[in-house]
Amino acid sequence: MWTGMNQSSDLAQNNLAFLMFGHRNTSGLFFRRGSLSRAESSTTTLGFYDLIDKMREKVAGLERKDLLRAMKTTNKMMRGSRGYFERPFTDINWDVITKSEQEVEKLQTAYETSLSEYWALVSNWLNSTLPNAIEIDGIFCCGGASGLLLDNVCQYFRGINVYRPLLCGDELRSVLNLEDGYGYKEIKDYSNKKFLELNLVSRFTDVWGFFSVFSGYKVQQEEAA
Repeated sequence: MWTGMNQSSDLAQNNLAFLMFGHRNTSGLFFRRGSLSRAESSTTTLGFYDLIDKMREKVAGLERKDLLRAMKTTNKMMRGSRGYFERPFTDINWDVITKSEQEVEKLQTAYETSLSEYWALVSNWLNSTLPNAIEIDGIFCCGGASGLLLDNVCQYFRGINVYRPLLCGDELRSVLNLEDGYGYKEIKDYSNKKFLELNLVSRFTDVWGFFSVFSGYKVQQEEAA
């Protein structure tokens, strides 16, 4: 909705898919020249927790909270054909769970196998939901688990532009005055500032999108007195 209000020309001329990867489910919305195609949109109960539970089946004693502590998503500067850009990057530190090198290797193997199994299920859902690739002009990859699955999405939709809807989050960040020094000068712990900057804003982006569209809110930059 936010994209349609702010980039209507792109939506009106292209066929775009919005994929939302959540912890409990995954949704896909397909728009044909700005109009939602309900027949080509759906939601599956396959979520990020399914990936974690597949790992738990392979390694005894693992809990969801342990695996979540080991996974951390941050933004990382990457270099592309048009210069540098920012993209989410998920770093997995198995040392948080165990210090044993043998156990770390076991966890990494279980993760790679589980990710492959999970993505196979998601791919089957994508095949049954979205139209042929030749009809898709672009993919928007969003949701809490999108940083972890972005590489899989890019590989699956090879030859199609995959976008991250960062502008809506940037607008919210601007409203909260987070550009300069993360806007939290009273917080001395850098990890806390990073959490607020990268994660809290991302989690509230969808709420902000709804609010700004329905309320007609316009961002106003106020000069300091």
